[in-house]
Amino acid sequence: MAISSQSIISLIVVLSVTVADMSTDLYSVALSHIADYFNVDGNIVQFTLTCNLTGIALSGLIYGPLSDYYGRRPIMLVGMAIFTIASCICCIADDIILLILARFLQGIGSGVASVIGYATIRDMYSGIEYSKVISKLNMVVALSPCIAPVVGSHIIKWGCNWRFLFFIIFLTTTIMFCLIYFKLKETLIIKHNKASINHIIIRILKQYLLLFRNYRFLGFAVIQGLTFMWLWAYIANYPFIFKYLKIKDEYFGYLISIMVSFYMIGALINRKYVSKIGINKMLTIGLILPIISDGSLLIYYYSIGHLNLYILEIAWILSNIGIAFIISNNVTLAFGEINDIGFGSAFISFCDMAFGATGIYIVGKFFHYNVLPNLVLTVICSITAIVIYSLLHMAKYTNNQLKI
Repeated sequence: MAISSQSIISLIVVLSVTVADMSTDLYSVALSHIADYFNVDGNIVQFTLTCNLTGIALSGLIYGPLSDYYGRRPIMLVGMAIFTIASCICCIADDIILLILARFLQGIGSGVASVIGYATIRDMYSGIEYSKVISKLNMVVALSPCIAPVVGSHIIKWGCNWRFLFFIIFLTTTIMFCLIYFKLKETLIIKHNKASINHIIIRILKQYLLLFRNYRFLGFAVIQGLTFMWLWAYIANYPFIFKYLKIKDEYFGYLISIMVSFYMIGALINRKYVSKIGINKMLTIGLILPIISDGSLLIYYYSIGHLNLYILEIAWILSNIGIAFIISNNVTLAFGEINDIGFGSAFISFCDMAFGATGIYIVGKFFHYNVLPNLVLTVICSITAIVIYSLLHMAKYTNNQLKI
């Protein structure tokens, strides 16, 4: 049976986002080894993650609007080319400063994957159907943080240098660039005539001003950002949490994979029940679950005085299922408020990474408290997100009543 054009495009999007995620997931287990190699503190090495997310955040603001103007395919190619070159530089970095700069450049390139990828999917689907497709794609994309840490931890265990991890990333980005060049078709009907760069810049600024006037879209974008703030803070701190608990390197990947597997279960649940329960209720459940998870851990810690690996893993099941509910449904609601999906996707990606970089910085400042900064940050971010969502929901209900 012939594979449809939509299926091929969706597959390319999945692979692109997976490769982009892998640039962090594969090497994150080696953060403590990189710190030892360059003889620097752990929070300095965590800065490679912060700079990477900053690059993704800034580049996304440009990729989205340019893709609305020139099309998804050419912008995707430009971003993946930058991603490939930066990955090569990471392989040969001989000091921590160069590695940090290379990771920033890598972020500028990899930022194209999610921004253009999800905008491409939005070109083909909308509403509940979009939420279902995103849930399905996120399940596949989740294989990267599920498999990559396991592979990375075993590579380190076998005595391979951390540079080999970046070589694997460079190889996969090269293959991905070729696949996009030969197989990705344009999904956007371009309505613009050729114009000067000044005209394009003015249009981009005007569109972002329109986004900033859309308080509902901004609210959903901030909710997404707050979720990624505590999520990326965990990603940056996992290797050091496990090291503090005296877990061997080869087990890091498996522990992370267990958590990711529950994210995939959450995506499956969302895909099955979103039509029956509704997007809004699924999002509400997703926002509450991390509060129950990390709030319980905080109470347990202050009651008992310590946390162990088994308690952490069991509690984190809820928060990882919650992430799946939030990502799929919050983005769907956000895109329902706007017309220019490229701009919207770019701004949401910016919030994801800017908030994520901030989360990593906060956890790094309180690094000596081990997992406690992560627990507090998760609870604060999730409560704030619920308050914002409640305000958005009440405002919409009030507006509907006034119309009646």
